[in-house]
Amino acid sequence: MGFIVKLLDSGNYFTAGEDDIDTTPSREEAIANGQFTCYEEAKETAETWSGQMVLGEDYIIESV
Repeated sequence: MGFIVKLLDSGNYFTAGEDDIDTTPSREEAIANGQFTCYEEAKETAETWSGQMVLGEDYIIESV
């Protein structure tokens, strides 16, 4: 099982970017290129990415 991060304000998902993390409106792309193997890794990445995001308010983590 894997996990993807969805940003609630835009509806976009995390995906792999050229240098780091990028976002995409495509859930399929997020599953293919932005999937985390560990829930905690997805959470830490989301919180580090913006510095202020809160789980359940700014983003959610979906199981895939």
